[in-house]
Amino acid sequence: MSVVVITGCSGGIGFEAALAFARNGDTVHATMRDVSRGTKLRNTADAERLDIQIVALDLTRAVDFPETIGRIIDASARIDVLANNAGINHVGALALSFAICVTSAAIAGLIGQTHYTILFDKIITIVVANLFPKAMDALDGEFELGMIFMYIIFAMMGSGMNATAFIGSAMNLYLYEMLIVVVHLAILSFVARLLKVDLAEAIVASAAAPVGPGPTAAIAISQGWRTLVTPGIMCGIFGYVIGTSVGVPVTAFPN
Repeated sequence: MSVVVITGCSGGIGFEAALAFARNGDTVHATMRDVSRGTKLRNTADAERLDIQIVALDLTRAVDFPETIGRIIDASARIDVLANNAGINHVGALALSFAICVTSAAIAGLIGQTHYTILFDKIITIVVANLFPKAMDALDGEFELGMIFMYIIFAMMGSGMNATAFIGSAMNLYLYEMLIVVVHLAILSFVARLLKVDLAEAIVASAAAPVGPGPTAAIAISQGWRTLVTPGIMCGIFGYVIGTSVGVPVTAFPN
């Protein structure tokens, strides 16, 4: 029988494909980014006595793939079938995002306060995430989609920039920003050591406050602090939620 490697097996097509190959008598290495989401597949394999090995593999990390494939070859001597399914099932996350945006706009339009759309958007998102945590956990591709849209936002922000004016003052801005970063890191390192706080956590937390989730995620990813990406993003998002909830009413109050 064949040795099969399938990516993205925590749910959907990957999950069903892993079971189908295993029921055919094949040895299946079912990979997924978060193996804690493989409980259902593991229980099914154990109940039916299927030859399925659950393997951790994050395809967003270039170094993970060759290392993981190497371990699989060491264990099974070969790979006959490789099916890349990871990252395909993004429809649910996109559909939910679209529904929240439409609902927020409808509510804001209904009460005649269209400038509150972003406020309703954030409130609905937080409410849905907290009321239906299991359903949210079942969504695939949220990290990848979030990163893609984050880059789109960066591009939109940059598209309105006056390039000529920026180039003319670029060196002064660069030196000023470097001064801020150096002083910030020096104080942060001292305080983190004084309070016995992990420096990586302190850096991510301090970044989330002033610059938001996007740059914070970039910092964590660039340094290989994968476990701090989500906490950093969440801190930044909660900051946006709180800031928006306070800022929008305050700016609208004088009118």
